[in-house]
Amino acid sequence: MNELFRFAVVRPANVSNSLTCPLNSGPVISTHFQQELSSIIQRATEVDAASIWALLERASIPFVEQNVDRVLASPLWSILDTFPTEVSENVSAWNTLPIDTAAINATFSTAASKPDLLQYRGWLVDLFLALLVVRRGGPAHVDALIRSAKNWSNAAWISDTPQLTEMGDRLRTVDLISAGVSTVLPPSTVATIEEARSFALAKLDDTMSRTLLLPSGLFSPLTKIVHAAGFREFHAVKQHIRRYERQEIGRIENILKGETRTHSQTHTLSNETDTTVTTDTTTEKSTELTTTDHISITNETSQQVKDDTKLDAGVHAQYDGGGSYKLQTDLTLGYQNSSETTKKFASNVAKDVTQKVVNKITQQIIVTQTKKIIETFEELESQQFVGAANTSGIYQWIQKIYLAQVFNLGRHMLLEIMVPEPGASLLAASKVQPSTATQPLAPDPLGIWTKDSKNQKVFIPLSPQQLTINPTDDAYFYGKWIAKYRVTGVTPPPLERITVAKSLSAKRDDDLGQVLSSDTIKIDDGYEAATLKVVAAWLHFVPRDGGKDSMVEISVGNQSFHFDQTPSGYDSNWDHDYEGARTFDYGGSPGERSQIPVAVAASWVEHLSANIEVICKPTIDRLEAWQFETYEKIVTAWQKLESDYQSALDKLAQEGASSGPLGAADPDSNRANERLELKRSCIAIMDNSNATVGGVTPNVAVADSTDADKLNPASIWKPVLPEPILGTSESLGAAVRWFEQAFEWENMAYVLYPYFWGRRTTWVDRLNLQVEDPLFKQFLQAGYARVVVPVRLGFEPAVLFYLNCGMPWLGGGLPILADKAQTPLYLDIADEIRALTGGGEPGETAVPISDPWEYALPTGLLMLSPDSTLPEWHRADGLPSDPPSDDWTWDDGPPPPAKSQ
Repeated sequence: MNELFRFAVVRPANVSNSLTCPLNSGPVISTHFQQELSSIIQRATEVDAASIWALLERASIPFVEQNVDRVLASPLWSILDTFPTEVSENVSAWNTLPIDTAAINATFSTAASKPDLLQYRGWLVDLFLALLVVRRGGPAHVDALIRSAKNWSNAAWISDTPQLTEMGDRLRTVDLISAGVSTVLPPSTVATIEEARSFALAKLDDTMSRTLLLPSGLFSPLTKIVHAAGFREFHAVKQHIRRYERQEIGRIENILKGETRTHSQTHTLSNETDTTVTTDTTTEKSTELTTTDHISITNETSQQVKDDTKLDAGVHAQYDGGGSYKLQTDLTLGYQNSSETTKKFASNVAKDVTQKVVNKITQQIIVTQTKKIIETFEELESQQFVGAANTSGIYQWIQKIYLAQVFNLGRHMLLEIMVPEPGASLLAASKVQPSTATQPLAPDPLGIWTKDSKNQKVFIPLSPQQLTINPTDDAYFYGKWIAKYRVTGVTPPPLERITVAKSLSAKRDDDLGQVLSSDTIKIDDGYEAATLKVVAAWLHFVPRDGGKDSMVEISVGNQSFHFDQTPSGYDSNWDHDYEGARTFDYGGSPGERSQIPVAVAASWVEHLSANIEVICKPTIDRLEAWQFETYEKIVTAWQKLESDYQSALDKLAQEGASSGPLGAADPDSNRANERLELKRSCIAIMDNSNATVGGVTPNVAVADSTDADKLNPASIWKPVLPEPILGTSESLGAAVRWFEQAFEWENMAYVLYPYFWGRRTTWVDRLNLQVEDPLFKQFLQAGYARVVVPVRLGFEPAVLFYLNCGMPWLGGGLPILADKAQTPLYLDIADEIRALTGGGEPGETAVPISDPWEYALPTGLLMLSPDSTLPEWHRADGLPSDPPSDDWTWDDGPPPPAKSQ
């Protein structure tokens, strides 16, 4: 049969007062062994559950070895096994009311008195708990414990004998005896023996099905935060086709005698595909023009000497490559008899022009494909009718009759889990590029990292004023930033020092030896005077009669330099020749700019020559202009690198959008991803540990090989390969298998709640998500998801143990356990588990519910009626139809014969 659809009937868990069989004698832990277990758990609250259970095993194995003999060797072990059967048989033999139970109670008057019975119950409870601890890890774990302890003699007791279900039945029997057999007897109000027997057997069955209650609070530090929410019955509606029936008339063909008719149809199917290719080519041409000046400069100087004396001024020019040059003058004083001397210096300027052309061609190809499907029905079908007599052919529609029925697929225990931000991991994974992708390199930030007064790391953005031309400044030397961002077209900085010079020469104009002369010194734009150097040489004028010592006064700008014949006024003296030098430094004060006036005044001097050098430094304005210009080019280069980097990131993001977890996947794949993410989160929440499904130690069983070098020491290639961690693979694999098998993840159901239940910082990003699948978008935006996970049939006791005791139950033969102190709802759920019947039993097929029914579906089929008689319809039960209320006549006729099934 085909399944049409499924639906579920859910019943939540309720607080119940079910009959229980406590594993302690009161509200507190009473036995020494239980106190030892409780002490281990309470002291190790900061340790993970696996470590706590390992400590519990160390205490439980010796207890089993020391106490299993006295429990199994006692006669009570066999008596308690047969007692429920004897009670049941005695109930079957009752034939009077009320029933006398004195003989049954007398059975235990000597062999099983209450004090001895209660003491035996304490031994039995402690042994049950000890075996519960030891067998929790399953057969493989128990086998490892036996081998490590070399305890071969107690192997059967530790592993599977006696079974925990057998011990649970005996504990319930002890409680039955302690309460008295009269507790299962029917009341005196019953009327018949059969009613009394049925009541008594039902009471006995209930008593022997009591839920075992764990010692109150024993495992409370290990309890999981998830609890069972109730039960759900899965119902499926299945169908199977039963028969076909003729229905209303679809067409009537009338053929007259001797008439020939032909019927034809045409079905043509054609496909048209239009492909348009658009090519957009952008050519970007970048031209860089570099001009280099080679300058060789001299001055054309003409000097005339009227007497016998000649003063030569040699001028040397030096070009610094930055658009300026400096002059240096050498003065030589000599004597010749020529009356005129002329010196000519050439001035040559050459330019090297370099043109750099870069062509950038960007070609964008857009392919637009339009596919048209034009379908024309052109099916050649020919029907020819030849009428030998007047004929009417009646065609009737055919419908299908289906048989449908509801089946119970079983009752499943449900866990309800609230998962926060179910799509958070997928959103985060979409931003992480795979290791195979080439990651673009981000440019260094435009600034430096340093530490403040509190030794905190702070970022200082680069500013124009920080750029220096000093190579020793590692942090802000402009060359470092140019190299870092590959900046081109940067103008060299102004020279730190340039020198301009002026040479003056004069002779006396009168009999007093007075010499007067003036001129100006031009300073390049963007520079100012920093240091003045004046060198003077003169010949003392000595008249025939009288005369005085010579004196020279040279004014440069607002500074005056005095020379005379005193020892402090000259540097050397050869007969009547004198010379001297003076220097002035402006220090931090602003110096002269543009041009500096120079004036010379001397007395009692025959001839005078002076060489004035002005050492200039860049002005603050010139330096700042260069800083801003250079900074602008550095920022432009950095922005280009940053733009390229962001473009590369966008490209990777676009590629990831089509191939990553948020890519354009089909809806089925998206639903699978949703369930997978919810499953991972549910396991982490159930186990109260993100590490359980976090892919981190200790919950991984694969690591890179550590002995790679030992594979082949002589080989250059020594691969490091992932290998199983042998000590972890078995135990972790058992837990993985339990989580996968204990829950029906394929039948998981979930409801999504809006984005505002999630982190506020993610609201904008989630609301702006662009996802084609609307359901997947809703999943990614959700702030919470309510997930209902059904427990696989047969795993209910194991899941109850896991939720109560903190570790998966990997062994076998576990009775239903609960802890009323932690979750009273478990008692109600335990009742449901015991009541699983019919379709709820593990391994059974679906069980039908109620009676099947028929329903009809129309088809596109036509069938020719066997004759030309018009069809009639009658009620299935053969009763006449209601006649119309007007004058029309109505004739039901005889009911049709019953159809064969």
